[in-house]
Amino acid sequence: MHPSFSLFPGLRRAAGTLACLALLCTATAPAAAPVPDSSPRMTPVVRAVQATAPAVVNITSTHVVERQRISPMDQFFGFGPGFDQPRRQKRVSLGSGVIVDGKRGLVLTNAHVIAGGDEVMIHLQDGRQFPAVVKGAEPDFDLAVLEIQGPHDLPAVPLGDSSDLMPGETVIAIGNPFGFNHTVTTGVVSALGRTIRSESGVFTDLVQTDAAINPGNSGGALLNLDGELVGINTAKLSDTDVEGMGYAIPISDAADLILELMTQNTELKQAASGSSQQTIRQMPGQRWN
Repeated sequence: MHPSFSLFPGLRRAAGTLACLALLCTATAPAAAPVPDSSPRMTPVVRAVQATAPAVVNITSTHVVERQRISPMDQFFGFGPGFDQPRRQKRVSLGSGVIVDGKRGLVLTNAHVIAGGDEVMIHLQDGRQFPAVVKGAEPDFDLAVLEIQGPHDLPAVPLGDSSDLMPGETVIAIGNPFGFNHTVTTGVVSALGRTIRSESGVFTDLVQTDAAINPGNSGGALLNLDGELVGINTAKLSDTDVEGMGYAIPISDAADLILELMTQNTELKQAASGSSQQTIRQMPGQRWN
C-alpha cells in the first residue's frame, strides 16, 4: 500500500469565512523599534525573509459553480416555476505565489492553484490587491505565470540554482497556509531527486524538505539562505502519522519552462496524462489521495 500524497488544490472556504480570515490576518501590532543589523537576532533566515517576503503573494481564485434548484413541489408534482433555475455559487481557493519579474508584474505559482478559476486576485504583503490574468500555464508541470493588472514596479525574488542544493542545507518556506498570510517555516533539504508514488503514478525529481508545507502553501517560495528561489512548494505526505515530508518543484529544472511561460499567453487547460511513470515535467495538477 503506497502512502498518500496531497498536491494542494487551494483552501476552499465560503466567502464569509474568507472575509473573517482576512480581517484576522490584517490586524497589525503596534510598531516597534527596528532591530539593529548587528544584533545576533538578525540571523541569515531573518535577513532572507525580510528581503523576499514582500515579493511573496497570496492568490485567491474564484470559481462560479451552477447548481440546479429543485423544490419538493417541483420534484413530486411537476410544478413550482422558477425553482428549476440554476443557482450560482462562488467557491474561493487560496494559494501562494512569487513575483519573479517586478517590472512586468509576473507571478510564478502552481497551475492547480488557479485551475478552473474565473477570477484571480493577487494580494500583496502591504495590503494592496490587484486582479491577474494567466500569462502562461503548463498543468503537466504544475506551473503557471500570472500577470498582475496593476503597477509593474514591484519587488521580486531572484531565481536561484537548485542544482547545487545539498541535503542538510537550510531552506525557508513562505506562503499562505490556511489563509494565514506570509507564514514562514524553516527546515532543511531532506533529499534531492526524490520519487514519490501514488495512485496517480510515479513522480520524480522533487526536492524533499521538512519545512512545514500545508494547504494554501501551494505555489509559495522555497528559499535558500541567500534569499533566492530554489523551489515552488507543491505537495506533502498526507498521513496523520507522518510529519515533515513536503515536496517542491526544483527551480533549475523548471527554468526554461518558466521563461517560456513568461513570454506567452495561454489558457489554462485541464491536464490529462495516461503515463504511469512521469518526471516532474509531467506532473498533473490534481490532488493526490
